[in-house]
Amino acid sequence: MWSVIDSPRRRRRLLIPAVAVVLAIPLIYLGVHFSSPGPKGEATGPAVADTGYAEPKQVPFTAAKKRQVRKALAQFIGTAVARKDVGSSWDIAGPSLRAGMTHKEWSSGDIPVTPYPAARHGQGAWDVVNYSYPRKVGLEVLVFPKPGSGYSVATAEVDVVKGRDERWRVDYWMITKFHGPGA
Repeated sequence: MWSVIDSPRRRRRLLIPAVAVVLAIPLIYLGVHFSSPGPKGEATGPAVADTGYAEPKQVPFTAAKKRQVRKALAQFIGTAVARKDVGSSWDIAGPSLRAGMTHKEWSSGDIPVTPYPAARHGQGAWDVVNYSYPRKVGLEVLVFPKPGSGYSVATAEVDVVKGRDERWRVDYWMITKFHGPGA
């Protein structure tokens, strides 16, 4: 047995693991001895300070508001979504939708709105009102395709916001699903 540590080479090779064990044992003991699981009431972690965000108050989606929103949606779908006279949709696009773009860039037709061959009639019909705040409404809008376009009816998630001038503008538009076979 002592022949293992008689060799200087073997003593050098055993030195590093021996030092590691000598340092690890007290560290493991201290970690186990001084750690605690914490109080049972804080199983999910410590309390976090309030972020200051308060959800806006929900308000009814009145008939007058519906008419104004429907008008803005029909105009937006007929221009920006259908890609007809895209420049005229600049005034009914909300600030988030046209962020970082100039009127000239928007008018070129390269806009952050998925194109869709929308029919002239039935634009802006919604089946779900996700939320209604005083100056913002979230909707699931059904868009109907032109006959013979090969597209099917689509659902789009839409946010419509009221500007300082009291006009409604489409602030978010995303087609989320298509229903059935193409027309």
